[in-house]
Amino acid sequence: MGPLIPEKLVLFARKDSALVINSLEDAKKVSGIATVTGYASERLLRQQGFSNLVSQRSQLQGPDALKFGRVDLWISSNISMRQSALEANVNSTRRLPDSIVRTIPVVKIPNTLVAKINTPEITRTADLFGSKVAVVKGFSQAQYLDKFPRIEKVYVDNIEEGFDAVRMGRVEYFLNNLANAGYVLKKTFATDLRLAGILSYADFPPLNLSFGIHAKDSELPGIINKALAAFPIQTLSRLRDKWLDDDSALVRINRVKLTQDEQAFIDAHPVLQVAYDIDWPPVAFVDKDPGMKGMAVDYLNKISELLGVEFKPGPPQSWKNMLHAVESGELDFFSAISSSSRIRKNLDFTESYLSFPIVILTGKEVPYIGSLSDLKNKPVAVVDGYASHDQLIENHSDLTLLPVQNVKQGLMNVSTGKAFAFVGSLAAINHVMSRERITNLKISGETDYSFDISMGFIKIIHSY
Repeated sequence: MGPLIPEKLVLFARKDSALVINSLEDAKKVSGIATVTGYASERLLRQQGFSNLVSQRSQLQGPDALKFGRVDLWISSNISMRQSALEANVNSTRRLPDSIVRTIPVVKIPNTLVAKINTPEITRTADLFGSKVAVVKGFSQAQYLDKFPRIEKVYVDNIEEGFDAVRMGRVEYFLNNLANAGYVLKKTFATDLRLAGILSYADFPPLNLSFGIHAKDSELPGIINKALAAFPIQTLSRLRDKWLDDDSALVRINRVKLTQDEQAFIDAHPVLQVAYDIDWPPVAFVDKDPGMKGMAVDYLNKISELLGVEFKPGPPQSWKNMLHAVESGELDFFSAISSSSRIRKNLDFTESYLSFPIVILTGKEVPYIGSLSDLKNKPVAVVDGYASHDQLIENHSDLTLLPVQNVKQGLMNVSTGKAFAFVGSLAAINHVMSRERITNLKISGETDYSFDISMGFIKIIHSY
């Protein structure tokens, strides 16, 4: 069977741009082109000798980079462009007017399904084929459903009507975000409905909620971003716990439903060896007490309950040695790792389960840093082999990088003047600064990058 729909790669510019692009050589002369890390379009341009590419973490960031003048062009397909542009301009689930500027995301909320108590659990998108699914008209979830014609979409006017559509039997499921669905079910003491599955991030991207600020207040977005970046991870956790009740938000299942092949794998591997970072708090670390610590451990413990498998942390060693142990098959998987084009050559990844902004740390005497380009000709510390290191090498080749072994060494290099700045995870920086009692440093700027934390597995599947 031949191609069903012709797809072309197109360079897009702002409507008010005076650029005229008649050839690839013309495109090579602009200051920046937004691409997506690892996408075929990016690889194609690199093969054509482009040196002005500005890699983004996702297709949704390209329109924003173009809109706010960080790049001159954005490359996308003629098919996905409209959807990407729409999704890049949503806050919560509604499209923002052009006069509103978004801050960095405050919280990421996955999508879920509300169903009657006896309705089957949904473990993958294909389970919805042939079902009627209610969605609020105008919400971004409706656009995601458009990708699956075998799912019958039923519009409702508001969230309350969505719950009623399930109760009255007009639909099998109501597509909603996890925070709202869990909150409503608990606060209304609903005994006839439940959460019937967390939807795939790939098919139904989570909501990235931000503050929306009028564009006339040109200084305010940067001010709010600085305040958000300064939030300690403990504060973010307390706010989440206050408003997102995990008891109501989590799907109530005792065990995950596995296929025969998946269960056979678990039966053959009741104990899985885990790689982890020994000094990347609060995600993973070790201290004076034996064993792995951190947020990743809590996730592993919950997964262990759901799958009936034991996770055994490997012996403590450097991050690069841990990564090599996974790539060589000595350890089964990495519990918390952020991907890059280099790391993706050998590993496959789960969906991201945590995300932390990558920020710029300097001495307290340094004024605000607007972008990574302000660090040119200055020594910049970054943890050797981290995704942040790869991103700086690939997208900021003009920077003078100083690879370090861990976050602590990076902070100490800045504290003692060996490095001008350190680029790394906001959460890890806050924890290590507090632990080591480092008081002469501060967060001086944000970047366009983040650590999107996943679990990483060797591409060659173990036989059993």
